[in-house]
Amino acid sequence: MQPTRRQLTAGLIGAGLIGPAGRALAAAAPPSLYDILREPAVLDAALSPSGQDVAVLGESIDANDVRTTYLALIKGDDPAGPSRRLNLGDVDIEQVAWANDQRLLVWVKKELHVTYSGPGGSGSNDVIARRLLAIGADGSNPVALLSDDKRAFRGNLNLGRVIDFMPDDPDRILMQVADNSRGVWALYRVNVVSGASEFVERGGDNTFGWWSQGGVPVARYDVNARRTVVNLNIRAPGETDWTTLRQVRLDEQGDMDFDIVANGDAPGQVLIAARLEGDQTVVIRPFDLKTRQFGDSVVHRPSHDVERVVQDRAGRMIAAAFLEDRLSYDFADASLKPHHKALEGFFDKTCNVALAESDATLNRLLLRVDGPREPGAWFLYDRAAASLEPLGAERPWLTPERLARVETLKVAARDGQALTAYLTVPLAAGPRPLVVLAHGGPESRDRYGWDDWAQALAARGWLVLQPNFRGSEGYGRAFMEAGRRRWGDLMQQDIEDCVAAVIQAGRADAARVAIMGASYGGYAALMGPVLRPDLYRASVSIAGVSDLPAMMAWERQEEGPSSPVYDYWKQVIGDPDADSARLVAASPARRAEALTAPVLLIHGDKDDIVPLAQSKLMRDALKKAGRAPDYLEIKDMGHRDWSPQESQKVLTRAIGFLDKALA
Repeated sequence: MQPTRRQLTAGLIGAGLIGPAGRALAAAAPPSLYDILREPAVLDAALSPSGQDVAVLGESIDANDVRTTYLALIKGDDPAGPSRRLNLGDVDIEQVAWANDQRLLVWVKKELHVTYSGPGGSGSNDVIARRLLAIGADGSNPVALLSDDKRAFRGNLNLGRVIDFMPDDPDRILMQVADNSRGVWALYRVNVVSGASEFVERGGDNTFGWWSQGGVPVARYDVNARRTVVNLNIRAPGETDWTTLRQVRLDEQGDMDFDIVANGDAPGQVLIAARLEGDQTVVIRPFDLKTRQFGDSVVHRPSHDVERVVQDRAGRMIAAAFLEDRLSYDFADASLKPHHKALEGFFDKTCNVALAESDATLNRLLLRVDGPREPGAWFLYDRAAASLEPLGAERPWLTPERLARVETLKVAARDGQALTAYLTVPLAAGPRPLVVLAHGGPESRDRYGWDDWAQALAARGWLVLQPNFRGSEGYGRAFMEAGRRRWGDLMQQDIEDCVAAVIQAGRADAARVAIMGASYGGYAALMGPVLRPDLYRASVSIAGVSDLPAMMAWERQEEGPSSPVYDYWKQVIGDPDADSARLVAASPARRAEALTAPVLLIHGDKDDIVPLAQSKLMRDALKKAGRAPDYLEIKDMGHRDWSPQESQKVLTRAIGFLDKALA
C-alpha cells in the first residue's frame, strides 16, 4: 500500500533521512542581499488552545505588485488538507495569536508621519501606531480592541501589548494601555468579542510593564529614563503595596540577568531565571512572592546558561531552552524529550527545532525550525500520530542549495582556554578571503543557526568566522567573567587564535582577512588591526566603541556614579581611575597611528547605547594620523532593532568596502 503523508513522515523521523525542511540540495547561485533581507512570505503562526486549528500569517504579492496580507486557517486534524484563507488586505500585520478557540488576535502596524509645533519648537517625525484586532475564526465579527474608549483608542500609538491571555476567562485578556492624561501605563481587562474594556490599575511614573497570574498583577517593572536599569517590584496575591525585589541592569538587547520567566505550580509562586551568588550558570528557581524566599533550582546545567523559557497560555513553564551550539531543551514533562530528539533527527541535526506553542494537552506542538540553510519554517507535530506537517517556509526563495553551510569549531586559545566559533563556508571552493564577524555585548554570544549577516557576507564568496571569545555569555559565570577588564588583550587574542586555526587548516587566504562588528564587535574590529596590522587587511566598525576613558566618562555622566549600570561597566571595562593607563592603551582612538588597514566607520545618529561621538573620535584620530577613514552616519538609526532598510544600508556600504579591500 502506498504510504500516506503521515505514515511516511513518521518513518522518516526515526530514520532522519530528510534534510532541512525536507528540501533536496542541488547546485545554485548564492542569493542577493535583497533576497536575504526582504520581508518574509510567512510572518507568524499560532496554535489554538485545543489544538484543533492553526493560523498562519502570510503575505503575497501579485503581478501588479499589490500586497495582500492573509490568514491561512488549517485544521489540526488534517493539516495536509485544504486550508481556508482570510484576506486582510494591504495592511502590515506583525503577529497572530488565538484569544480562545473561536477568536483570533492580529496585531496591525501603521507608519505615520507626524508634525508638531509649540513653545519648544516645531518639526516632524515618523512614528509607528499599533492596534489589536479580534476576529472570528470564520472571519466574522471583526472588532478593534479598546474601541469603546474613544479617547484612549485615538490617543494611543501602541494598543498592542497583551500581558495575560487569561485562559480561565477566555473571552477577556489583560492589556497594557497608555493613560495619556496622566502620562503613565495602565492595565485593562478587554473583551475579545465586544472590544470593551475594564480598568484594572495604573502604573507609576516609570512603569513599563507587568507580570500577572490569572489576570492579577504580581510583578511590576519600573525603568530609569535611559531604559538601562529596572526596578523589579513584586506583590503577592491579596497584597496592595508594591515592594522592590531587585534592581536589575538592562543589557544591549533589552534583557535582564534576573527576571521572572514563568508562573509556578501554586498561586503566589513564580519561576525566576538568574545567576545568584555561588551559581556558575543561569538557573531557574521557584520564588514565593509572599515569603520572598527561593526554592531549590528546578532547571540547571553545569556548563550552560538557561537562555529562555517556553510557557503555556497560563504562563507555566513547558520547557527551558539552552544553546549548546544548537538549541536544546529541558522539559517540565519528561515525555516530550524523546519526541524532540526524534524531530532533531528528522532535520539531520542541522537545524534548531524550537517549540513555539502547545495545545492544552501537550499533544500538538507548533514548531519553528531554523538553521544555517533554513531561514525559518513552521511545522505542526502531532505526538499521538507521530506525524509532522509543514505549514509554511518564511523565505521559500532561499532554498538550501543557495545558502552557505556552517561548521562549529572547537579551538584552544594560546593559554589553553577552550573556545567555540562558527565558520560560515561559502559555495565557492578553495582557500577564500575571511571576514571575522565579532558579536556585540560583549556579554552576548553567537549561535548555530540562521544568520542573515553571515549569509550576506558568505554570498560574496567569503568565509565568515564568528568566535565566542571569553567574555561571551551562555557558557557560565567563569567564562563570562574571564573577559572582564580584558578588552584589548585576552578577548582580542581569542579572536586571533580562532583566525589562526582557520588559516592553519588551509581554509582561508591569510593575505585576505578582514574584521567587522557592531557595538563591542565594532570595538574589536578597530582594536584588532591596531594590535595585529600584519593580520587584518580591513576593518568595518559599526556603532563601535573607540575611546574607553571617554566612553566611561559618558556612562558616568548619563547614569550617575552610583548607578548599577556604571558599576557594571567598571567591572567589564575597568575603573577609569585605577585602570587609567590600561584603558588608554586599549583605546583604538588613542592608537590610531598604528592602524594601517583601511577603516569604514558606520554609526546611527540616534544611538543612545554607544554615542555617535565614539565614531567621530575615531574618524578624527585617523584623519590626524593621515589615514582618513570611510565614514557613514545614518539618520534616525539607533543602536539596535534596525529595520530591513537600515540593515540594507549598513551591509551595502560594508560589502562594497570589503569588496575593494579583499580583492
